[in-house]
Amino acid sequence: MRYREDKEAELSHETVSAMYSYNPETGDIRHLRVGRGIQHGSIAGNINSITGHIAIKIESRLYRAHRVAWLLHYGDWPCGFIDHVNEVKGDNRITNLRLCTSSQNHANTGISIQNTTGHKNVSWSGRKGWRVR
Repeated sequence: MRYREDKEAELSHETVSAMYSYNPETGDIRHLRVGRGIQHGSIAGNINSITGHIAIKIESRLYRAHRVAWLLHYGDWPCGFIDHVNEVKGDNRITNLRLCTSSQNHANTGISIQNTTGHKNVSWSGRKGWRVR
């Protein structure tokens, strides 16, 4: 199932806040309703083992928890990208979330596991030697 940022506008703050509560100090989003396998007050969402983001299923669609947290805290869906300042994708405390551009979002990433230099944006370019991008 894909994330549905393209469908965010269809969900209002009132609809989402009737289903979930958000604690900006801990970043937890909790269920307010009881359903099949869901207890009132339990933490919503599941961690994506590949990206580390938390995904929450709302009305049969997946949404990234940091975007839902933004909606619950500020009352509107974020326009654009949200960056996790400390690079921990499961840390959805409001102090750790900021609006950013695409390039700012990509700049705030860790070193790739394929990196052998220990430095970001440095790679071996064969005959030309080391390259910095």
